[in-house]
Amino acid sequence: MNLKKVRCDNCSKEFKIKKILKTKKKDGLEGEVTIHYFSCPSCKTKYTTLVENDELRKLIRETKQAYSKIRQLKDLKEIEEAFERYDELEKKRNRVAARLKSKFKL
Repeated sequence: MNLKKVRCDNCSKEFKIKKILKTKKKDGLEGEVTIHYFSCPSCKTKYTTLVENDELRKLIRETKQAYSKIRQLKDLKEIEEAFERYDELEKKRNRVAARLKSKFKL
């Protein structure tokens, strides 16, 4: 396994990310949220890699389906329309992901 090496912003120690951990939180507006993160083994500073809720999971699924559809199409007009749909979903997914990540930093 190729482990990614990073440097902690807090203590400047270099380490390899061995495991992404998950924790769940309940939020009145966002529902149940899963926070994916890793920690510095030296100082225990936590780094959030992904925050997801049902809305984001649905958008990820829809984005994957839209991409799969593009790969199956032959007609240029249908491909262009499918790409527009894919781009819309991707932009919305990125907005939701950014909102969640800023709201639920560890």
